[in-house]
Amino acid sequence: MQAAEKQKVFLVYDHDCPVCRGYCTRLSPRDDSVEIALVNARAPGAVMDDITDAGLDIDEGIALKIGDDIFYGSDAAWRLTAYTRRSGLTGFIDRVCFFSRGAAAVMYPACKSVRNLLLRALRIPKINNLKPENALKHQLGAAWARLRPGIQTRFAREPAAGEVFVYSGNMHIIRRSRAGWLFAQLTRVIGNPLTPYAGENVPMQVRLYAKDGGVCWERFYQYPQRAPVLVSSVKRESAQGEMLEVVGGGFGMKLQVFTEDGQLYFRSYRYFCTFLFWQIPLPHLLTPGRTDVAHLDHGDGNFTFRLAINHPWLGETFFQEGVFRRAFDKEGAKA
Repeated sequence: MQAAEKQKVFLVYDHDCPVCRGYCTRLSPRDDSVEIALVNARAPGAVMDDITDAGLDIDEGIALKIGDDIFYGSDAAWRLTAYTRRSGLTGFIDRVCFFSRGAAAVMYPACKSVRNLLLRALRIPKINNLKPENALKHQLGAAWARLRPGIQTRFAREPAAGEVFVYSGNMHIIRRSRAGWLFAQLTRVIGNPLTPYAGENVPMQVRLYAKDGGVCWERFYQYPQRAPVLVSSVKRESAQGEMLEVVGGGFGMKLQVFTEDGQLYFRSYRYFCTFLFWQIPLPHLLTPGRTDVAHLDHGDGNFTFRLAINHPWLGETFFQEGVFRRAFDKEGAKA
């Protein structure tokens, strides 16, 4: 007699989260008629494609796929108990937290908060399965088509993991006021987001690579008779769809992205500091000022980068302008 085919239950979870891994890998099927297949949400695969196509944010909940049906979050946690043994530690958790749909609806968000807090403490990045393939395209929407072809070519694809895009050029003018110099000194503790030196015709290299769910921009200023100065930040979208530029210590700014005459512009409208789960707005007067960045295409592979930071009381604190072009890409390079 042929044995009955097992019912396959796909459980999608975050393998990098110690809490998720500890719970999910200890689950046992209720009997021989059930097979529980664990799917690591951080690895590509057909099941994860189904989850993403369904618009489900795996950072906000586990998913259960049974046949063609997908269950999510607290509903997935409750339904999973029907396919597992209620013994051991996992059984105890199920009996206490997920014994009914109502209990799961109350307890699952609390369990999720513990997970999120742990990931932050361990500096484990989110999965971001709903992250747009290209943050800049997502920000601009229909305006992307109005960008000049050279800009579209440069920003059409973000660097993949292990890949580095390199630009080189010359910063023709670098100005900073006395107040700008002070801001640069004070922000050294969060990773040198500002260069403290002025100069003319300063050679510069810019490296872009994937980091923390976004793109890291590393800028190497090669001032004469000085050690190279590294300034870095990460541009990424928030869960709310805002474009952020983040530096060390949880500090950053929110950016408006727009185009005029086919050129690309970024403008800051709020500085913030992240504490645990909260973004705390910073008073404008305590920041270097509104940041305006222009990416101006020349049509021959070259482009002008212009940065201007203006404080509401102190006036111009920083100004930089130079011409750059794509130097080379490193496939499989270690960023």
